[in-house]
Amino acid sequence: MIVVNTDGTSRDVPNPDLSLEALQALVGGYIEFVSLRDGSALVVNEEGLLLGLEPNPTATAIAVTKGMPVRIVGTALFLSRREVQESDDQG
Repeated sequence: MIVVNTDGTSRDVPNPDLSLEALQALVGGYIEFVSLRDGSALVVNEEGLLLGLEPNPTATAIAVTKGMPVRIVGTALFLSRREVQESDDQG
């Protein structure tokens, strides 16, 4: 998993905790999965737009590049296809 911050910085999280509680803590609230064409996903704060969170140009570019033209705000988590499958198994 890669944590993508609004300031353009990111960090890799090897062997991440993909539990609901851990994902919510990282994005600061309820989560929403933005599924991407290649099977990967971005996990974002479900209420980010309502809360007025800062735009995340890096995460938005990832989404657009992978076939999902949406505007991402707040901290985003990029999950590989394998991590998406693992999170489904935990849910």
